[in-house]
Amino acid sequence: MTAYRPTTPPTVPRVIRQLVTARVNRRISQAAVAERIPVTQTTLSRWENGQREPSLRDLIAWCGILGLDLCAASPYADGDPLEELAAGGLS
Repeated sequence: MTAYRPTTPPTVPRVIRQLVTARVNRRISQAAVAERIPVTQTTLSRWENGQREPSLRDLIAWCGILGLDLCAASPYADGDPLEELAAGGLS
């Protein structure tokens, strides 16, 4: 089976696109992830579509639910992704 490639807008940060891909490939619903963060399914959908940005706490929880390391999901492999997050950038 071919891996899912999200059709999220290019303005959605890479880490979010990776989370969407992981969720869909694992066949986990938005509702199931949202319940465990905990946020509403609408909120998770807005994060996934780039309409809103999750807090760092929520982003860490989201990664944990999907079994992903936030630092490994970051495009800043040789930098400090948390510094980038603190500076207001997720992409």
